[in-house]
Amino acid sequence: EVERNDGSRLEVEVLLRRLNSEEIQCIGRDLTETRRTQRELAHQELQLRTIVDSMAEGIIVIDASRVVVSLNPAAERILGVPRPELLGQPLAPDWQCLLPDGTKLPPEQHPLNRTLLTGEPVDAFQLGFLAGDGQRRWITVNCRALARREGGKVEQVIATFTDITS
Repeated sequence: EVERNDGSRLEVEVLLRRLNSEEIQCIGRDLTETRRTQRELAHQELQLRTIVDSMAEGIIVIDASRVVVSLNPAAERILGVPRPELLGQPLAPDWQCLLPDGTKLPPEQHPLNRTLLTGEPVDAFQLGFLAGDGQRRWITVNCRALARREGGKVEQVIATFTDITS
């Protein structure tokens, strides 16, 4: 960090290179704007993380291999499974999911699978499942494709869900 003649401060990266025994090349690059932008982005990321972590709705992100990429504390609570047992792990293929009429939910109809396979959003889909803590819970799920590869194939899906167990 250097101070200009007007008193303002400047963040500078300096590269030195010896040209020969008597000469050194010095190149300076102003990083002030880059560093300011980085600080702003870090602040925005912290704000968004705080918002997501404070929500009552569960949020979970899976990748194309059904591996859990991210989840919020509400998702842990609703699913009844601690974060370390979910994060970085494939989502269990059989959560013993049920349709509202009590029949078993076919895997291809699960909202995460539908969005992962088709790219289409799923809204207000109700299902029941046996949570990790052994309780039967009912949730309303919304899913969206979060990221796509070239060619349009879904790379990540985000699901938000609300516990409607009565």
